[in-house]
Parts: sequence; C-alpha cells; structure tokens
Amino acid sequence: MPWPERNLLVRILGGMVAGFLAALLVLAILSATNFAIVMSTGTLLICLGAGSVLGFAGGFAYGDAAIHYIARLLHYGRGAA
Repeated sequence: MPWPERNLLVRILGGMVAGFLAALLVLAILSATNFAIVMSTGTLLICLGAGSVLGFAGGFAYGDAAIHYIARLLHYGRGAA
C-alpha cells in the first residue's frame, strides 16, 4: 500500500525544504545582481524572510509529492503492492 498523500508531517517537511531553498535562491539572485552589497542588513533579511515564507507556502501546498518521491528513491517508503 502506498503512502497516504497529503500527510501533514510530509507537507510541513516539504514546506521547510522549499522555504530553505527559496531563501538560498533569493540570496543568490541578490548576490548576482550586487544588490546584497549595497542594501542594508535589515532589508536583506526582510527579502530572505519573504522568500522563505513564499517558499514554505508553495512547498506546503505542493511539496508532498516531491518528498514522497525522494523518500521512495531512498527506499524509506513502502512502494505499491
């Protein structure tokens, strides 16, 4: 029997991973355009926080399938019988 979809724990895990990756993406974009050098630390943290919140929301809504796929690749989930 496959894992149940839309499990709350998996959705939270997907949101946390997506939030972290979104914050890294925002930092990479700001660094590549040299905005990270000229902006204040507070503004930089606000941008990173906003990216993290948006990434968490997207990962919470749509990330459970990706987490299940990764877990199946690593043999942590039970496959379909």
